[in-house]
Amino acid sequence: MKKLFFIFLALLCFAAPCFAENFYIKNYDVSIQVSRDNSYHIKETIQVYFTNPSHGIFRTIPLSNKVRTGDGAQYMNRAQIKNFSASDFVSESRSGGDITYKLGNPNRTIIGDKTYFLEYDYIMSARAARKNEFYFNIIGDAWNTTINSVNFSIFMPSKFDQSQIGFTLGTYGLMSGYEKIRFKSDGFDIIGEIIKPLGPNEALTIRIPLPENYFIVPHNSDSSKCSAIAILAALISFILWYFNGRDERIIPVVTFNPPKGLNSAEMGALYKDAVDSDCTGSLLLYLASKGYLKIETHNGLSVLTKLKEYNGKNLVIKSFFEQIFIRAKDGVMPIYSLKTSSGFRVMLAELENSLNNLRKKVYDKKSISFGNYLLPFLCRLLTLAIFFFTSNEYSFEFIERGGMLLAFPVIAIFALLGTFSNTNDISTKIFLIIWALGFGGIPAVILVLAEGLFSTIGDTSALISLVCFVVSVICTANMPRKNHAGRKILGEILGFKKYIETAELHTIQTLADEDPEHIHQILPYVYALGLDGVWLDKISQIRNLTTPDWYEGEYSSYSFSSYRTNTNDTISSARNYSNNSSSSSRSSRSGGGCSGGGSGGGGGGSW
Repeated sequence: MKKLFFIFLALLCFAAPCFAENFYIKNYDVSIQVSRDNSYHIKETIQVYFTNPSHGIFRTIPLSNKVRTGDGAQYMNRAQIKNFSASDFVSESRSGGDITYKLGNPNRTIIGDKTYFLEYDYIMSARAARKNEFYFNIIGDAWNTTINSVNFSIFMPSKFDQSQIGFTLGTYGLMSGYEKIRFKSDGFDIIGEIIKPLGPNEALTIRIPLPENYFIVPHNSDSSKCSAIAILAALISFILWYFNGRDERIIPVVTFNPPKGLNSAEMGALYKDAVDSDCTGSLLLYLASKGYLKIETHNGLSVLTKLKEYNGKNLVIKSFFEQIFIRAKDGVMPIYSLKTSSGFRVMLAELENSLNNLRKKVYDKKSISFGNYLLPFLCRLLTLAIFFFTSNEYSFEFIERGGMLLAFPVIAIFALLGTFSNTNDISTKIFLIIWALGFGGIPAVILVLAEGLFSTIGDTSALISLVCFVVSVICTANMPRKNHAGRKILGEILGFKKYIETAELHTIQTLADEDPEHIHQILPYVYALGLDGVWLDKISQIRNLTTPDWYEGEYSSYSFSSYRTNTNDTISSARNYSNNSSSSSRSSRSGGGCSGGGSGGGGGGSW
C-alpha cells in the first residue's frame, strides 16, 4: 500500500507542470476612465515573465457577464469593445460571449521578461447604466497563473460616497479579501494596489453603489428601428387578414334539428374547427340511435352490443364500426377494451383524418393556400425574432446560449395562441392555458431568468415587439375564411346550439308529444357540442319520459357522465397510445456581489 502511495505521489509531481502556465505575471497595471454614459476607457500594462518558450499571450475579455446587484437581483450585462489597440497584436477571435486577442510573434518564441500594452473602450449596456453602481472585475478569474502585484487607478466622472467602496479578492464567488487591498480615494478617483499576490483563477473586483441617475442612460439607436419594423410586420399581418381572411358575419338560424346531411362527429368537428374526443365519441351514440348497436352502462362500466351490420354509405364509418366489434365475443364489446385494439386505433386515426378533410371543405381555397399563409407567417417569425433581439440587450447571443431553452416557451406560445383562437370549446381553452403554463411557461420563465436571458424584457421596444407578435399570431391563426357553404352550415349549427341552451320546457314537451324519438335522436349531436348534461337535465322534466331502446342504464345527466368518461378516456388513450414526450433543461452557475461577479475581467494564457 505504501509503495502505491509513493507511485501516486510521483505521478502527481510529474503531472503538475502539465497544468501550469508557461509564464507568470510580475505586475498588472490597470487604468479605467469611467464616462457619464457608463462606458470605460481601459488601459492595461501586463509585465510577463515566460518560464518556457512561448510566442506570446492571449487576452480574453467577456462581452457578457451575469451580474448580481446588492439586493440580490440578477441581470445579464452585455458589452461591446471598440477602438482596441495593443502592442504585438496578432489576431482577434470570438467564441460564445467572449472575445480573445492574441498578442506576440508567431515567428519566434521568447523566454524571460516581456511587457504588453492594451487599450480599448468597454461599452456597457443601458441595462447596467440603470443599476446605479460601478461593479467591475479589475482582474478577471480566468488567468491560470500567478499575478505577483496589481496596481489600479479608477477615475469616476463625478463625486460619489467613498465610504461605499467595496473590494473582493479570491476565486469566483468569494465575498471577502477587502483586507488584502490598499487604496485611497478623494470621492472622484480611486488609486490602489494588492498587498498579496493573486493565485491562479483569483479575481479582484470592485463594487460601488452610486447615487440615483449617476449615469446617463444611452439611447439605443436600434430601439426605434426595431419597434418600427415590428409594428410594420404586425400591420401587414392585420391587413392581409382583413382582406383575405376575415369572415363575414355569421347569423345563427334557430332550428330544432342539427344540419341535414351531417352525422354528429362531422357537426362537432365543423363547429369546433377541431376533432376531439367528444366528436368521435358521439359517433357511438349516433350509430346506436340508428339501430346498429346498443349501449349499456352499469356500475361505471359501459358495454357495446352489436345489433346489425352497418349498411350506410360512409365507408370510413363502416370500417370504424367493424373494428369496434372485430374482437367482440357474441357481439359484445366493453368500451375500455377498445384502447388496446390496434385495428381500432388505426381506424380512429382514419376517421379523424376524414373529419379534418371535411373541415377544409368549408373554407375558401385561396384563404388556406400556402401563398396566403407565407407572408403572415414570416411576419410572425420576424416579430418573434425582434422580441428576442430587443429583450436580450439587442444581441443575438440568445441563439447560441438559449436555443433549446427557448424552444419550450416558443412551442407553448405558438400552441396556445394558434389553437386558442381556433377553438370554441371552453374546456379545451382551459386545458391549453394550463398546458402552456406548465410546459412552456412557468418552468421556462424560471430557467430563462436564471440563465440571464431576456435581461431587458421591460424595454419599450421589447414590449412593442411582443404585442406585435401576439397580433401576428392571432391574424395568422384566423386567416382561413369560410366559404358560402361553410357560413351556412355554421349558422345552422349555432342556431341548433342556441336552441339546446335556451329551449324552455313547454317547447321541448310539445316536440316530444309530436315525435317522442326526437329528444333522443339529437342526443349524439348534443354530446358532440358538450351540452349533453344540459339537455338531459331539461328532458328529465318532461312527462312520460322513456329511455331509448338503444340505451340501457340510468338516463340522467349524472349517470350519463360515466359513459362520457369511459368513452372519452378510451378514445384519448387509443389516440395517444404511442405518443411519448421528453423535456430538457439547463442549469447555470450564478453569482455576483462577489469576487469575479462583476462585468469585464476575463483572463488569458500563453500560446
